[in-house]
Amino acid sequence: MTNGGDGSQKYSLRGNVEAYALIGMMVLALAFYLLIPYQIEKPKLLFGRAFMDMKPTLFPTLAAIGMFVLSGIALVQSLRNPLDKPFKGLDRTIGIQLSVIIVMLYGFALTFDPLGYWISGILVSLALSLYLGNRNIVTLLILSLGVPSFIYFVFTKLLLVSLPEGVIF
Repeated sequence: MTNGGDGSQKYSLRGNVEAYALIGMMVLALAFYLLIPYQIEKPKLLFGRAFMDMKPTLFPTLAAIGMFVLSGIALVQSLRNPLDKPFKGLDRTIGIQLSVIIVMLYGFALTFDPLGYWISGILVSLALSLYLGNRNIVTLLILSLGVPSFIYFVFTKLLLVSLPEGVIF
């Protein structure tokens, strides 16, 4: 960012890694938004009517729009106040931790259909809590059982959104 002689500010993308990443996030959000109709099945009909009033594309659409808008806001902030050294303080262990977490979440996605949301949620919550250093048994039980159960209840009972059912329910 440079200041012109007339008091105006000029913004530059040169060397602003954060801005490039945010532009990538905006493009990804737009791609998600455009692919939603092709990736989500139409709801089953009973006597010509859907089981629920909500379309299954509602939450993914809201998430894609939110991702686009928030990335845009962050992009404006990044252009106004660019970071001098965006990778200062990051070492190799952060990259390894991030990679392990991504692999765990990928495992969650793979077990989602065969085991169902609830069992998969419990397993991934437990694994992530242990990996990130939580050793308190009470906290582990509350996180690994409580959070997936609460999310399952909210989506299936309150929002009437069906989640994959597995071995238990």
